[in-house]
Amino acid sequence: MKQVLTIAVLILTMSATNCFGQDRSELRHCRSKEYKYDFYVQLEDKNVHYKDTVFYTWFRAQKIHTTQGNSDGYLLNGPYKKYYHSGQLAEQGGYKNGLKNGEWKSWRAEGTLISIHNYSNGVLDGDYFLYNEEGKRTKSGRYKKGLDKEVLQQEKQRSKEEKGEPFWKKLFKKHPKEEESKDKESKRKRKEEKESSDQESKTPFFQRLFKKKDEQPKKEKVKTPKESKKKEEELTQKKEKK
Repeated sequence: MKQVLTIAVLILTMSATNCFGQDRSELRHCRSKEYKYDFYVQLEDKNVHYKDTVFYTWFRAQKIHTTQGNSDGYLLNGPYKKYYHSGQLAEQGGYKNGLKNGEWKSWRAEGTLISIHNYSNGVLDGDYFLYNEEGKRTKSGRYKKGLDKEVLQQEKQRSKEEKGEPFWKKLFKKHPKEEESKDKESKRKRKEEKESSDQESKTPFFQRLFKKKDEQPKKEKVKTPKESKKKEEELTQKKEKK
């Protein structure tokens, strides 16, 4: 009876394995002159729909290969680690059906970070960070479908410039030469005002006070008709005496 039960359990186990399948990814190792690699490959041949715009990573003949739009070996599928021969991590990330997926990090031989990038189905997508040799962050940004956000903004700006400005903006837009001449005139006036104020500030207070008094124009006395007639008579008398 016990033997029958044991055989039944074995049959059930085998049928469950065939129905649900085993883990079809297998751990592999290989090395090059500079690095050692630990990674998982996809054993079963899934119906992968290859795209010509992305690069697929695959394993064959103890080497890792990368091909655009196709593969000819076991596609990498799962965690991926690359090491320097010293044992220090060089790169870490993950693959899905031969395409980079999720967060990827890379390090220098001394252990400082080089970069952090994010991928989605083999395309850069998400935040990224760059680091200098001291391990300090020097740049950060965001990719969207393989393009840097800054590049996308530049392209949008370029397309706007190519299309040209709206008519009403062109109508009220001032000519660059007019703007330049106005700027020069305003700068000249500001310079003159500054020089005059600096000169005044250097002159002593009492000197400035008396200078203002001297600079005031003297009022000419207006002569009446009688006074003018009297003066004429005096002049005629002087001439007669001579």
